[in-house]
Amino acid sequence: MGCLEDNGSDSPVMVSESMAETTFSTASTHDFYQGQELQAVEHYASSAQQTVTSIASQGIPKLEVVQALCLLVLVDVAGRAWMTIGTLSRLEALRKISQQALLESSSDPEACLRCHWTVFLLEQTFMPQERTSVHDDDQPKYPASAPIPPSLPPVTDFEYPSDLYSDEATEDLGITAYYIKILGIWGHMSSYMHQIRIGKAQTAWSPGSMHYELCAQLYEYDAKTPHIQLLRNVHFTKRQSTELIERREYWIPWVLQQVTSHATTAILNHPFVHLVAMRDRLHGLPPRQFLQQTVDLALYHSAWVFKFLRFCEDQDFGIYDPLVGHLVAVVATIPWLFQRAIDPKIAQKAKDDLAWCKGFLKRLSATWPHIAHKLDLLNSLDSTAENNPQSPSAKGVSIVFHPSLFWALVDPKISQMTPSLPYYQGTNRFQDGTIRVSTHYIQPLVDNRAEQSNTAGDLYDPFSLDMGALEQINLDDVFASFLPTLDETL
Repeated sequence: MGCLEDNGSDSPVMVSESMAETTFSTASTHDFYQGQELQAVEHYASSAQQTVTSIASQGIPKLEVVQALCLLVLVDVAGRAWMTIGTLSRLEALRKISQQALLESSSDPEACLRCHWTVFLLEQTFMPQERTSVHDDDQPKYPASAPIPPSLPPVTDFEYPSDLYSDEATEDLGITAYYIKILGIWGHMSSYMHQIRIGKAQTAWSPGSMHYELCAQLYEYDAKTPHIQLLRNVHFTKRQSTELIERREYWIPWVLQQVTSHATTAILNHPFVHLVAMRDRLHGLPPRQFLQQTVDLALYHSAWVFKFLRFCEDQDFGIYDPLVGHLVAVVATIPWLFQRAIDPKIAQKAKDDLAWCKGFLKRLSATWPHIAHKLDLLNSLDSTAENNPQSPSAKGVSIVFHPSLFWALVDPKISQMTPSLPYYQGTNRFQDGTIRVSTHYIQPLVDNRAEQSNTAGDLYDPFSLDMGALEQINLDDVFASFLPTLDETL
């Protein structure tokens, strides 16, 4: 910023060194550094850290300082990265407050906007519970987005139902803005999961609950996303690999927006949350209709997460965002739950999805080592279930697992980000408990009166719950669900 030039003589060097450290840490190095890669990384890391930390500690809200901190976050070790993000957030808040009038007259307002929202993205990716009011403007401004790629040739009249289209014109803020918006909702959802974990969440279906507030936010987001940005109009799955790569500045935020949107909805409606974590021991399970709705949404939206990312993989269109790794790890617990369904088709699809998720996380961990820890947690879930096999019965197949493993995935604690503390230290009140969840899965209701008459006298009440230390929940008898048809109708 022009008004701070007297404090910025080292700014170009500071940013350059930060970029150099990031480059050396994430990509192949130049031949010039052959055999001395480690020394080069250590040199630039030390120099950049010292310069940036010194200026940041003085509370100097320069754009270049915030930019350099953003770069250093990506290469810091886990614990230090978390502390750097904290410094970054406060410094950006100070920069916004102290220079609000200057932002309008800045020689590079686009750089200011991109820096501001990069801080927000880093917060939501690595520490979504720690939000500040710096981003809560009534009418926020967003950075410019890449243009929508040219349309494909018209499709047949029967490819999509006519009522999927809307003639109403909606303001298009650009794909980057919609990705930022859905990340804000994800931040709220992450805080809600933490409330559930510590037992402070309201009954999900009650008016004014955080669950309903999040549903309203998702509905509002969906209503304000223009049709021109939707799958059926951009034809993502009909594009060739070369098209995607050539216009990756548009397609990367588009894919991230879609994955985050579907994953947020799937996690919000996760069966574990509503059948185990949110269960009221005085009143038993939630209402049947509510459970039906949540499980249908969880299955439907989790399937879309896998569809989008599998298509990217098939097209060699790399997605390396660390938040995607976190979302996939959490959403993977949905097929993990249903892989033991009695219905062989449902079980096989769930097994395939889970295997793909593990492969995806393993590949992503080469770029983001902390993702390997999430893969270990998924494998631990499998190990616990396999070491406690349950015999199938007419009421379903039971799964034995430790809820602390699920919470370590969906609501990682700060202690899990530091190398000195194991993930299981200080786990929640379910640490010593074992929960058996039956995952017997059935198809939607069909009109088979003959079978109904034969079985009318042999009804099972799924809400006769054992309130002991072990709990058994039969999904078959609680709800029926469906597999979504994954066509381009979103």
